[in-house]
Amino acid sequence: MEATRRLFWQDPRMTCFEAVVVDRTMDANGPAVVLDQTAFYPEGGGQLSDQGVLDGQTVVNVQSSQGGVIEHILAPNSRLPSVGDTIRGQLDVDRRREHMALHTGQHMLSRALEHEFGAVTVSARLGASAATVDVDVADLGESGLARVETALNRLIDDDLVVKAWLPEPEALKRMSLRRAPKQREG
Repeated sequence: MEATRRLFWQDPRMTCFEAVVVDRTMDANGPAVVLDQTAFYPEGGGQLSDQGVLDGQTVVNVQSSQGGVIEHILAPNSRLPSVGDTIRGQLDVDRRREHMALHTGQHMLSRALEHEFGAVTVSARLGASAATVDVDVADLGESGLARVETALNRLIDDDLVVKAWLPEPEALKRMSLRRAPKQREG
């Protein structure tokens, strides 16, 4: 099966789209569909997946396989569309915006912690009701955390532009990165 075309890479603000059903399954996760393209961001990298609806059926989770195929897991007892059907997807816009803000904020926090204390982020998890950022420093102290908070608030007040891009492999080789990116799928 071909990798799912990831519409969110071309337009991360896309919240509605149409796609063709290329597969449907019923497994331990529940009913699920695979589309030729999607704007739903799958779970990964410490970030929860998008949610929303596909032709009126609730999408409760989105997963990506090793081969780049994205599976949209539907609520139990959902009606599965037929392979070949063209369906309409609608993301939960509030959830997407919150995840985008939290993800960007986590990167800003990780950079500030590294800049101020040499504290490298070893893992981060953005959840539905809590977020964690683990660093390789045991204790930053209250005054240290206050210093990082002040620096971050200054950046937010400056309303800096955040740029996201997907560099080609040759450009990546020339960049000074904290860690190598995961393999791009789809």
